Parts: sequence; structure tokens; C-alpha cells
Amino acid sequence: MSKRYIVPLIFVILIVAAVFHNYLKRRPSGIEPFAKARDIKRMKISDFSKKKSFELVKKGVNWFVVMSSTKFVTNGKKVKNLANKLKKIKFETVISENPAKHFDYSVSSSNAISVEIFGRKKYPVVYIGKSGADYYHFYARFKDRPQIYLASGIKRYEVTRGANFYRDHRIINLKKDDVTKVTIVGNGKKYSVEKSSNTWKFNGKPPEKFDEVLAACSNISAFDFAGGGFEKKVDVEVTDKSGRVFRWSIGQKEENYYLAKRPDRNDIYKVSSYRIDKILNFLKQNGKAKG
Repeated sequence: MSKRYIVPLIFVILIVAAVFHNYLKRRPSGIEPFAKARDIKRMKISDFSKKKSFELVKKGVNWFVVMSSTKFVTNGKKVKNLANKLKKIKFETVISENPAKHFDYSVSSSNAISVEIFGRKKYPVVYIGKSGADYYHFYARFKDRPQIYLASGIKRYEVTRGANFYRDHRIINLKKDDVTKVTIVGNGKKYSVEKSSNTWKFNGKPPEKFDEVLAACSNISAFDFAGGGFEKKVDVEVTDKSGRVFRWSIGQKEENYYLAKRPDRNDIYKVSSYRIDKILNFLKQNGKAKG
């Protein structure tokens, strides 16, 4: 081949190689970092911008939220849903390989959402950044790689909900028809009544609003959680038809809600005043002075 053709040929080859490399770099990658995650025992989510993190840890068949070494009961369905969504994360297209752009896409070590999964093997740490142009995509990268990807499989808000979203808001969850005994004690008074042969054994006629109070005592949930101290004011004890006993306590009033707690959990619950006031007013009107 004539020398005068060699240089142009080399130039053409280099251009083709560059174009092909660019195509490989930008084509849909299809990387699914957690798709094969099995036997997941722990998930850690860290919000670098807020300097907050929490873990979801599996003990036996139950999941717990762990914050600052304190363990809280979870809503297991929400945790399993998160795990399933994380398995669907897919890195599709490389947007940039420039580390200087990490902050702009919120995938830097100072503003990303870090997701870690621990199971049978070690999985890569994924940094989730800001949302893409549509509702279904977001920017992401691997902790130890510079490439920024357009990714899908989970909506960004689903990893920014915070620990309290996964905690169990239910204080007690019984059907009132399954309750056979209820006892309310506090503020110097006590009210107790039990059922026999499906009939409540009242001392006289049924108290006004008893059904409403029974429902509040046996099935109540928190709208949020509190930190700090808890000052117990009233104890509630409910027994179901299988003989199981459930206990929870009403604490101090804060603004338009009360604090509540179960003796077997670390949670301090925030509960609407509306339902708690029903219990307290009922105790005041129908309870007997403790001797």
C-alpha cells in the first residue's frame, strides 16, 4: 500500500475507534447492581447532605430500624417493598465520566444518598443523585467509580423518606369484638370491665361512649414519633379472646397531641388528641377512685 494512503487510513481508523468507544460508553449499560441480592440481612441508607443515616436490620423473620444504636420495630411490608425496589435499580446510560460534575448531579460524597446492601456477598455501594428530566429516572454512580449514569427502577423519593417511614406506627391493632377485658388506670382512678359469654359485665347500665373508648383502647396508631422523655400518666391494658395481654401508656400532652408508649418497645409515639381525650374523659367520668 502506498505510503500516501497509510496516514489517512490511520486517521480514519482512529476516528472510527473514537466513535465506537463513545457509542459503547453511552449505550444503555443495563447494569443492575442489586438484582442478584439474596438473603438480605441489612440495608443502610445515608443522606450525606443532611448527615443522617439509618439501617434496616433483619433479626430472624423481623426487620428493625436502627438509629444511633437504638432498635425500633418496623412495618415489615414497607421494608420488603424497599428491598424489592432496590433490586430493580438499573444503570442505563453514562452521562459523564468527569468527577468534577459529581456535585452538580448530587452524586458526590457530600450530597448523595448512599445505599448499601449486605447479604450473602458484598454488593457495590450506590450513590443516588437528583431526579432526571422525567419522574422515573435519576442520576447515580458507584462509590468507587467516576461515571455518572442515568438510572431507573426506583423513584428517588423512595430512598429519601427517612427512618420513621419504615417504623411501625401501630401501637395496638385489635378488633374491638376480640377484646374480652379492658382496664384503664391513672390520674387517681381505675376503670375495668370484662366480657363473659360474649356479654360485657357492666356494673349497671353500659357507660356512655363505651364502644368508642373500647375501639380507641384496642386499635390506635401514631402519626409520628418523638424523642426525649416520656412521663406516664395513664396505663391501658387490653386482653383478647386468646388470653394475650397488650399494654400501652398515655403520657404528657404536647401541643395538639399526646405521647404514648409500649413497655416492650423503644418507640415514643405521637397520637392525636382526639382519641386520647376520649379515653381520658371516659376514665374521669366512669373510673373509681383508687383506694
